[in-house]
Amino acid sequence: MKVPPWSRSRRREDERFARAVDTGDDSEFGTELAVVAALRRLGQGETASLGGDARARIADRITPDVSGVKRRPRLTAVTTAATAVIIAVSGLALVLSGNSLPGQALYDLKRAREAAVIQFTLDDESRALKHLEYAELRLAELALLVESGERARHSYAIAFDDFTDEAAAGTSGLTAVATSTGGRQLSPLRQWASEQEAKLALLSPALPEEPAAPRALLSRIERRAAALAARMDCGQITSGDFDDIGAIPATGACGTPPTDPPGSRPDPGSTPTPPPRPIPDTEHTESTLAVVREPEPTTSPLPAASPVSSSTTVYGPPIPTPTMPRLPDGSPPPPPPLTIPPLLPGLPEVGIG
Repeated sequence: MKVPPWSRSRRREDERFARAVDTGDDSEFGTELAVVAALRRLGQGETASLGGDARARIADRITPDVSGVKRRPRLTAVTTAATAVIIAVSGLALVLSGNSLPGQALYDLKRAREAAVIQFTLDDESRALKHLEYAELRLAELALLVESGERARHSYAIAFDDFTDEAAAGTSGLTAVATSTGGRQLSPLRQWASEQEAKLALLSPALPEEPAAPRALLSRIERRAAALAARMDCGQITSGDFDDIGAIPATGACGTPPTDPPGSRPDPGSTPTPPPRPIPDTEHTESTLAVVREPEPTTSPLPAASPVSSSTTVYGPPIPTPTMPRLPDGSPPPPPPLTIPPLLPGLPEVGIG
């Protein structure tokens, strides 16, 4: 393999410098040999004793900075792990909050879960029934507080407030649906209020204070449902005003709503106008044939209908347009002339009639 000339000359110079370093001849490479001697003395004697700060600065300069490369993957891993831990802890907290009672640490999380369930319920009636279900659950929690021997008034106050909020919201939504769909929900609402009032009456002796507000609310709900049910057949059911438990019933006279629009009923003394009868088509198309046969004998005309009493006019259903040929209503028309073609060429046609 041929070596380039500049490579050979560079090699010769390197060899000359190496011989000068070994022999110490500084006639030609004085400066270079001084640098080599200083490097050899580095680490020997007093020059080798570098302080800690100097060593740290030298290490910082010669060590590559790799923190920017490794920081992003490490941050992503930490974020993913933290998210997984948060989800796991939240799920465990939701499970444990199902049995929490008013005043306990996880009770607010339980109420937040119930609010989310109501928000995701799309049907108005189902949403109102869900409010009443949670109100009934608050009474069950009151019974559990009594059984556990809880004496903190704050816990009972929370249960009372949540019960009244849920009961009022459920009643407002259910009465709005009932007044626009026939009122079938009002009777179950009255029964529900009566049952919850009986439960409160049983719990009252064991409670630290009298549940006056919940009992008054249940009494109002029962009266409101009864008043709305009594006006479901009236012309005006509600007054147009609303309060915390929904629409307020109207207080005026119960007028029956009209069943037929004005002008749809005929006057008793007027004669009803007969419905229009369809006019059958009397035009018939006759086809022309080479030989026309005589029409068949016809039957007698249909007998006329007997007259109906003038006091009562009876109209039958409309007569549809006949699809079959009509019967002749008189004497048959004269038969058309019969034409016989010539028997032999050159003879005239023979006509009969």
